[in-house]
Amino acid sequence: MPRKKIEKRALIKACMTVFREKGYYNTSIDDLSKATGLSKALFYHHFENKEALLLAALKMYADYFYKNVFEIAFSELEAKEKLNQITTQALTLFTSDYCGCLIGNTAMEVNPMESVFDASLHEFFDTWVSAMGNVFKENTQQTNPTKLAERSIALIEGALLLTKVKSDSRYVIDAFEEINTWVA
Repeated sequence: MPRKKIEKRALIKACMTVFREKGYYNTSIDDLSKATGLSKALFYHHFENKEALLLAALKMYADYFYKNVFEIAFSELEAKEKLNQITTQALTLFTSDYCGCLIGNTAMEVNPMESVFDASLHEFFDTWVSAMGNVFKENTQQTNPTKLAERSIALIEGALLLTKVKSDSRYVIDAFEEINTWVA
């Protein structure tokens, strides 16, 4: 029987969807095999274990944000336009389904005291705070743009949780609308 071939990037992307829907602990290798159409044996040909795959999925997810969302914050655009573009890009991903944010979901699920995912999670959120802080420092009445950036991320992640629980993207849309009022 011929081996099914799948590009590694496509494999990670398919598995990322499963992780976003079910979480790390509730996702089995069988779930991942079904999502990719690979047998379990072929799945292990690509990744040593589920942990290695989630690390690859977290990296792919973060890379998407670095390139399509966070870079906007450091562009030459004015603060209001940066925030508008960040909102558009983030909502494209966050409203495509009701699965939430892979990074936020993983951060809430895994134990940080024993997590091999800790460095990836910290790096993502630190970069997000830095990006949003850069937007807020340019055009806001706040004296502490970092604190405002942290509040914006907490608002977004909380809204994503409600979106996931209630299957209603209105919460995350409302959160971004609120944050957009913070920049003149």
